[in-house]
Amino acid sequence: SAIARDLGVAHILEGSVQKAGEMVRVNVQLIKAEGDTHLWADTYDRKLTDIFAVETEVAQRIAASLEAQLTGVERQQIAAVPTKNPQAYDAYLRALELIKRQPFEDVRKGRDFLRQAVALDPAYAQAWAQIAIAESQLYYSVEHTEVCKERARAAAETAVRLQPELGEARAALGVYYYLCLQDYDRALLELQEALKNSPNDSTLLFYIGLVKRRQGRLDESIEGLRKAASSDPRNQDIWVNLGRSYRGKRDFPAAREMFDRAFVLSPDEAEFMGDKAETYYAEGNLEAAEKIVRDPKLAGKNGTLGEVVSLLTFRRQFEEALAAASQGIAGGGERAPFAVAEDKLWLGSLHYFAGHRAEARSIVEQAQRELLALESAGDTNPRVADALLIAQAALGDEAAVERQAAALLSATEHDAWRLPELKENVAIAYAVLGDADRAIPVIEDCLGAVYRRSLTPALLRLDPVWDRIRDDPRFQKLVKRAN
Repeated sequence: SAIARDLGVAHILEGSVQKAGEMVRVNVQLIKAEGDTHLWADTYDRKLTDIFAVETEVAQRIAASLEAQLTGVERQQIAAVPTKNPQAYDAYLRALELIKRQPFEDVRKGRDFLRQAVALDPAYAQAWAQIAIAESQLYYSVEHTEVCKERARAAAETAVRLQPELGEARAALGVYYYLCLQDYDRALLELQEALKNSPNDSTLLFYIGLVKRRQGRLDESIEGLRKAASSDPRNQDIWVNLGRSYRGKRDFPAAREMFDRAFVLSPDEAEFMGDKAETYYAEGNLEAAEKIVRDPKLAGKNGTLGEVVSLLTFRRQFEEALAAASQGIAGGGERAPFAVAEDKLWLGSLHYFAGHRAEARSIVEQAQRELLALESAGDTNPRVADALLIAQAALGDEAAVERQAAALLSATEHDAWRLPELKENVAIAYAVLGDADRAIPVIEDCLGAVYRRSLTPALLRLDPVWDRIRDDPRFQKLVKRAN
């Protein structure tokens, strides 16, 4: 069947679960993909509290039908009962679907379901492990506080203490080292150790791929992410990260294919189409990008505002870009403090492009004050430091730019995926200052590097952020390179 072909498997297990009160009916059938022949089928009527016993029976029956020889570890895994509380299990399942999505409001909702699960069953190791993963994701992206990092650490250590041999527990520890401590070697060690007992675990394969990307092993990373996608083809997070990896390599057709796969699985996440549109900008094809960002099916969805504004900016329709950004920000709902400051910095740059110099400076000064306050309060989110660098450049503070750039580059030298992106921000800062001598060597370095939205000659040509150094012959030479 098509499903078996997509999954790369010879057999498919189909089933359904019907719940009535405290009773459940589980219908299952094992199908051989070749010829679509049924090997066996059965129905199980059980109390809800016995659901894991049904899972064990089904797994054993499958192994017997396929004449598979189970190892001791596999027998233990099949027989394991993660929780005896059905309400805790229900909350856990709800959370799993949420925490693999891109919007962090979904991750927060998933974390809340997991907290319900461990409140109902404090010994639920799997739920503790998933709490650690969710908290680590939130720490890295939107809740960059010591409190959030401590919650991630405590949850991971609780999972390991409760069930030391559980792959998910070691995975949680690995994700904590990866996202919270940026200790990529230790993270990989933990994840690979967990993989020994769960060689097809998509979560482990996914995070191993992400860690290797940070280590600069992009081809190995893509290979791992593809294995993860084979094990869990309905996980949009895997497909979008594959897309970003291919985009980093400047393999634009492959990137677009991955973003399409992610969007099919999660059509509410318009950000995936924003990522796809950006691949066309990187090639200098504004018309193809416009077809995506102006698609009526995306109207009213969050995720493409930045690309709409980019389109207008690249066409030098600055007043229209400013109006679109202002309207989008006003209707965007509640934002984290660092995101509010980023938005102001963005608006300030658009005012500058539109020729509103006094207003641009006032807005950027306000953004800088907010960023400095966050930094003083201990917010170590990389986005705060990055935005502060650009604000300092926009305000003409050369000494501050030099200090900030040196500190950022030193702190990021171990991260092969983020470092080139940061170098591009440094190049932008020097370009904004009009310092071509410092900007151009960094630009040249970025054109040969791989990172999420790696620089291209087309982007150099289109983006007005480079205008102060645009007439330099060295810059023009880079613009004329082949993409």
